[in-house]
Amino acid sequence: PALDKKYKHDIDVVVDRIVVRGDLATRLADSIETALKLADGLAVAEFADKPLDASQTGEDSVNKSKNETHERMLFSEKFACPVSGFTIPEIEPRLFSFNNPFGACPTCDGLGSQRAIDASLVVPDENVSLRAGAVSPWAKSTSPYYA
Repeated sequence: PALDKKYKHDIDVVVDRIVVRGDLATRLADSIETALKLADGLAVAEFADKPLDASQTGEDSVNKSKNETHERMLFSEKFACPVSGFTIPEIEPRLFSFNNPFGACPTCDGLGSQRAIDASLVVPDENVSLRAGAVSPWAKSTSPYYA
């Protein structure tokens, strides 16, 4: 059938049908690799022995299509959630190093603590002038520099 170019369509391609056994690891890996290449990094495994119940396949279900009648599992090479679009960069060792600014917390720069000035402690009374000692750390100083 012709596809309407105004809508996004999902086209499923069957790459392999496997009855899972212990000696099929290589074949399964090859099939998943082929599927990932064909679909630009996304692959879906559908489990024929795990049918969905009627509540999951009706018109008001969360499934994208009424054709989805069995449990499906999505695999992705993209470091992204296909539902929300949330992405993460490719995982690298520097992401996990607190010494590297790339992996450090942007709030504390990887130090685990923050230094900040509490304005209410520096100027306890906003109605007092500078000459009268508004800045608390300077008020009791004996240095002529702060007088």
